Amino acid sequence: MARSFVRLITETEEKHPIVDAIVGLAKGLKLEVIAEGVEHSHQVMQLRELQCDYAQGYYFSPALSIEDVDALLVKIYVA
Repeated sequence: MARSFVRLITETEEKHPIVDAIVGLAKGLKLEVIAEGVEHSHQVMQLRELQCDYAQGYYFSPALSIEDVDALLVKIYVA
C-alpha cells in the first residue's frame, strides 16, 4: 500500500474507507499487504487492526545500507 494511502490514517479511532478497501481487496485476492511510509504508532495500530501483513517506514527505522541491515540483524538475532 503506497505511502499516500498510509498518510490517510489519522490519530482518530475512525478508519479511512480507502485504506480499509485496499486491505480488504488485497485480502480477498489472497495477497499479502505491505504498507509503506509508516511514521506513527497510530498508523501501526490501525494497520494491525486491518490485518495488514507488513509495514515499513521511519517508525521502524530510517533507510539503511546493506551493511547496516546486516549489522542490525546480527544484533537482533545473535545477541
